[in-house]
Amino acid sequence: MIRFIFLISAWCILLLQPTFAEPFAYAVDPDKNTLNTIDLSNHQIISSYPLVSKYPRELALDEKRMRAYIIGSITKKLCIIDLVDHKKEPISLFCGPSPWGIVLSPGGKRAYITNVSHNCISIVDLTTDTMLPEMIRVGDLPWAIAIAPDGKTAYVVNHGSSTVSVIDLSTNTVKTVIKVGCKPVMLAVHPDGGTVYVTNFGEGTVSVIDTKTNTQKTKIQLKYKTPTSIAVTPDRKYAYIVHQELPYVSKIDLLQNKVEDTSIKVDGKPLGIGMYAPLSKAYITQADQDALIAIDLKTDKVVPEPAPGSAGLGHIVFLENTPTNPSIVLKLWGNLIDALKHLSN
Repeated sequence: MIRFIFLISAWCILLLQPTFAEPFAYAVDPDKNTLNTIDLSNHQIISSYPLVSKYPRELALDEKRMRAYIIGSITKKLCIIDLVDHKKEPISLFCGPSPWGIVLSPGGKRAYITNVSHNCISIVDLTTDTMLPEMIRVGDLPWAIAIAPDGKTAYVVNHGSSTVSVIDLSTNTVKTVIKVGCKPVMLAVHPDGGTVYVTNFGEGTVSVIDTKTNTQKTKIQLKYKTPTSIAVTPDRKYAYIVHQELPYVSKIDLLQNKVEDTSIKVDGKPLGIGMYAPLSKAYITQADQDALIAIDLKTDKVVPEPAPGSAGLGHIVFLENTPTNPSIVLKLWGNLIDALKHLSN
């Protein structure tokens, strides 16, 4: 019996909590084009499943149907895998001219995919597994996408134009564009749907967007530069932010929109972060090591490694909290460091 699901992609890891004590995970290896099963008690690969997509970029999960959706950045195709029956032939379909990020609608009926080089969002009907002919035009270099808890609105971070496009999903049209900080990269929607937090890589800030007025109501200045991934804690009171190539995690008080005085020191170069409520932990991925860092949310202390990491848990990954689903998604952005350096020039 599966109790909890924790999805990472980015490697893309799908953490499951079965009846035995330790959870295990699915992880996408972009170098070997495989979907790996990992024992998280020792970070060892249990089995590998070959993928059709070349250089898998990002993964999303339909928890009810137990299907994984993996974007191939080279093939420009969406690979659909049955997580229950691995012997079933995967479905492969064209998903856009330059696929970069993916998010599923809360009901799992549609996938929305950012096309970073073509400034548009493509839509895949997951009931028929076909791409719709319409495209949603957004800003320059659409990077990340998230959907509000009620499933009515999508928010797209446009890295090149330093804006967020707000999409009405009932009509698939952009209803407004919000100016945010310089070179935004990631976002998190608060579980109550009232606020969107956007990390601005180019200036070391977090834009706080009021979803009722669709305006930036404030910007939070961080102590460190190059913020990337952001995740809201299960109690909804705080957000944790990692900084590319810097060994620190910032913590924001969401009630006061204020940075906590004490930062969390971690080893290595953190890149992605996400929350796993059942274990009260934040999981952090690193740009320079194939290993995860775990932080105890009760103490803000780094949890020691269970064993030397040998599963290769994603050299470049991103983690995103999905408040509409008990799963959590750690997203792959390909070689993110190189991409950020290139796009920021």
